[in-house]
Amino acid sequence: MAPIIISCGCGAAFLTSFLITCNKKRSVTGVFNKATVSVFFIITAVIGLFKSTDSSVIQYGLFTIIGLIFGLLGDIFLDQKWVYPDDMAKYLNCGFIVFGIGHIVYITSMFRFYSLGLKDIIFPAVFMVVVWIASTVIGKLQHQVYGQFKLILNIYTVIIAFMVGTSLWLAFTHYSICTLVYAIGAVFFLLSDLILSPMYFKEGSNTPINMILNHITYYIGQYMISLSIFFIAK
Repeated sequence: MAPIIISCGCGAAFLTSFLITCNKKRSVTGVFNKATVSVFFIITAVIGLFKSTDSSVIQYGLFTIIGLIFGLLGDIFLDQKWVYPDDMAKYLNCGFIVFGIGHIVYITSMFRFYSLGLKDIIFPAVFMVVVWIASTVIGKLQHQVYGQFKLILNIYTVIIAFMVGTSLWLAFTHYSICTLVYAIGAVFFLLSDLILSPMYFKEGSNTPINMILNHITYYIGQYMISLSIFFIAK
């Protein structure tokens, strides 16, 4: 347990540094600090993986770690839009794509490890539709302008909503500390994206408080998902 606590503590320290420095000005140093926070949620996952010798658990852990690595890459791509504003569209598209692939990997790990079938798709699919409709309505009420990113944003919304719906379904049908922790993490991940959307697509919404809330919810989400490996390996 001590290595897990140390890893999470280091991540929290770098996150605090990032939030302080980037509240003043976006910089390459801030990008490094943020990437380091992501490195530590991968380290947390790896520590959890070493607790098990069960092949199916190891496979689940490896899939989850791959998803977390895509999260790290997504972090880096999205932050480049602040450092290189002239290439904003390129980095934003890359960020959406990489995060979307990561969510697909998360979905795959859940379906493979828990041997989910067609009947288990119903709830995630319904949840996905509800989230997509809700995000669309909220976006219109907030007068968010998506422009060229509308298609990729809709695809990404569908993917993350299905991932979150799957995690909630697992927490209900295969209840354990692992599935509960995973579901909480997935919900926080979704909340972070809901906060991020107006920051990107509504003028005047990229405020310090939104930036802080977005990153805190995002990292709670990713660290909870990484900790699921520790709890499933126990």
